[in-house]
Amino acid sequence: MKYLHEPHGTVEFWTWCRDKCHGNPVTMDLCASGVLPMLRLASRLWWPILELGGGAYSTFILHAALPRRKILTLETSREWYPLLCHLLSKNHEIRLVPNIADAVRWMNGWKGLVLVDHAPAEDRPLTVEQLRGQENILVCHDSDHPEWCGGALEGWKFRADIPWPRGATTVVSDCIDVGEMLKDD
Repeated sequence: MKYLHEPHGTVEFWTWCRDKCHGNPVTMDLCASGVLPMLRLASRLWWPILELGGGAYSTFILHAALPRRKILTLETSREWYPLLCHLLSKNHEIRLVPNIADAVRWMNGWKGLVLVDHAPAEDRPLTVEQLRGQENILVCHDSDHPEWCGGALEGWKFRADIPWPRGATTVVSDCIDVGEMLKDD
């Protein structure tokens, strides 16, 4: 499955991202299961991206793959934040916030693609509930851990569960059929 309309296939794309972002040409780690559906959705919708929790793969790959897309990364870790700051650009904003729930609260009415992968993971159900009913699509990493997303992923109008070798990702929306959006052409 190719997730972007790029001149290279999926594996080559991941190698390119890692080479561009980290300086070592290796393929994507299996921990980054949320990145694939994010890129697939981003290739079909010109919506801004909200990344809740910066990641060793997700932040760098989204930045490299979507240089003209508005991306807002919210990070809670004072240790991790400086590692992301070199990605700041006119289209990529990175903010250090005390906690994700408070930051999301002021974003009421925000429309876009949301990658839910923040720490502490136990706060993710609250975040998911806060974003319910808005015009957005949530990509929830590690959704196979009931305590991390649990019941907050139930009852959405549209849902797609994506198995992954080291975990799962669930994509939910109340406004767009995410199952159709994630299908191959």
